[in-house]
Amino acid sequence: MTTEYFEFDPPLEEQQIIVDFGTRSTRIGFSLQETPKFNIPTRKNKPIFHNLFKDIMSKEEQFSSDFVFSSIGNYRFEDLIQNGSIQDWDLMNSFIYFILSKKLEIEAENYSFFFTFSPIFQKSSYLTLVENLFEQFSIPIVGGFLSSQMEMVYAGKTTGIVLEIGYKKTHCIPIYNGKVVEKSVTNLPFGGFDLTNYFNRLLTENGYCFSTSAEMEIVSDLKEKTGLVVFDLEKELELAKNSSLYDINYELPDGQIITIGNQRFRCVEPLFDPNIIGFDTFGIHQLIWESLKKTPIYMRKDLLKEILICGSTAQFPGLKRRFVKEFSVFFDSIPSYFKSIPNENENSNENSNENSNENENQNQNQNENVQKNYLELNLNSTHISIQDSPSISPWKGTALFCGSPIFEKLSFSIKEYEEFGKSILKKKNLF
Repeated sequence: MTTEYFEFDPPLEEQQIIVDFGTRSTRIGFSLQETPKFNIPTRKNKPIFHNLFKDIMSKEEQFSSDFVFSSIGNYRFEDLIQNGSIQDWDLMNSFIYFILSKKLEIEAENYSFFFTFSPIFQKSSYLTLVENLFEQFSIPIVGGFLSSQMEMVYAGKTTGIVLEIGYKKTHCIPIYNGKVVEKSVTNLPFGGFDLTNYFNRLLTENGYCFSTSAEMEIVSDLKEKTGLVVFDLEKELELAKNSSLYDINYELPDGQIITIGNQRFRCVEPLFDPNIIGFDTFGIHQLIWESLKKTPIYMRKDLLKEILICGSTAQFPGLKRRFVKEFSVFFDSIPSYFKSIPNENENSNENSNENSNENENQNQNQNENVQKNYLELNLNSTHISIQDSPSISPWKGTALFCGSPIFEKLSFSIKEYEEFGKSILKKKNLF
């Protein structure tokens, strides 16, 4: 006879390894640290002229962000995670080895390993990753968690809506009492990557041309360091025409100085109007409502109390103020009957006494009572927040969560894996 969960033997080290796998970058460190120790690209640097550079590049340089900016034009990049899937497991194993041995410089079998994954991370990749951590690296305890849930943990909340602006996609994830409301998760087909490409197009207005993969990394860096969100686009465009208020200089790795102006805030506008970059869809402010209206009615009021915005793109100054403005305008335009919710007692009463002789009359009376006592969602009670460091808040949330007593039920031990094999992974995974 077997039990559902093993009693875990603690690893030799008290600290756990925390790895936040992102499509563009990965944050790594130890659970007792306040912030990640390293932030490295989730990609491999590949020489364009393979025969010329293959013997020069060390294994560490294949994954080094510093090497990217010192080798403009000679290298292109291969993403390890594409559309939520890991295609090259040899490359991924090399990346994990690089993290453990070269960056953290530890013996992996002495540490627990906890990682986060995006909402589009595929189940097959999740299971294979856990399997490889056991078989290839002898990790004693492994746990994988959805980044959006860890964002909520860091915020100290269990119910709310997480708006995660990712590298190539944007996700809206309603979470109720700590669990994802799966049927209500919505996505937009663009993210920080698309803003970078748009920014690059805008830079041609000033005569600047960037085309290689390495040069696009510079454009991304420039966007992240100088970009901002304005409250009133038309007003600021007019102001930028008649002044140099938004002009800023930026030094390229080769020493060249470039000047940019209104491109700094124009590049972020597709978040609210994706049509600018060719996407026939709505902006991030409407995505919240698209998720909300798919949730059960009784959840909506509680979900709307907390909206968390995260992801590297959420770091732009002015984003929260503009989001509140756009969301408020859109919210006010929604018909009131879409915003209304019954209170919990009425919702539970509506489903009671279904088998009684007076069922029909009771249902009619209950429906009338619900209609009379609907509570309208009040935007004034909505708390919209962006963490101080939105790109690392899922990492911080994981560090907090792995110290809680319930994490063992959501983690795997190597003993379980050796006893039950792959079946235990399917039994306890978060998908």
